[in-house]
Amino acid sequence: MKNNLKYTYLTSMLVTIIGALMKINHIAFSDVFLGIGLIALLIFVIYAIIEVNRSKKISGSEKFMWNVGFVFFGSITGLIYIFSSRKRII
Repeated sequence: MKNNLKYTYLTSMLVTIIGALMKINHIAFSDVFLGIGLIALLIFVIYAIIEVNRSKKISGSEKFMWNVGFVFFGSITGLIYIFSSRKRII
């Protein structure tokens, strides 16, 4: 699951960016790409919340902070979590 979380996040961002560019250029099936990106982000958020809540290294208030961040700011919090804080938490 260690690498799956990173790949899910990167897939989410890549597909969402491609979908947004397709939407700007009025290319067909851009909604499909945006939908796939949203589903991938949702899968990432669910796995990340589970991973944070299972951690024994951080306090309850920090777990709450991460959970709120994932729910309301999924992409930004995911970027911070994957590339900076994940090693400390798991």
